[in-house]
Amino acid sequence: MSDLAQVRVPIDVLYGTRDPFLALVGLRVIGRMRGVATTKVEGVDHLIRVRLAQAIVAKIENPTPPTTLIRVIS
Repeated sequence: MSDLAQVRVPIDVLYGTRDPFLALVGLRVIGRMRGVATTKVEGVDHLIRVRLAQAIVAKIENPTPPTTLIRVIS
């Protein structure tokens, strides 16, 4: 989580309600971080299947504001 706190761009975290690896305490901490939005996806587990993939596409098409493009500097 310390790595996540140092990211300087908005972050959307999508998680499934049936994810066996989900740590609710960690999710609560992440949800309170500035610039981090969490989205619960009902009935999905840890693997990216159709329902979670649809939620990911929807979030890419309509991200949580404010969003900015990531500029890569080489």
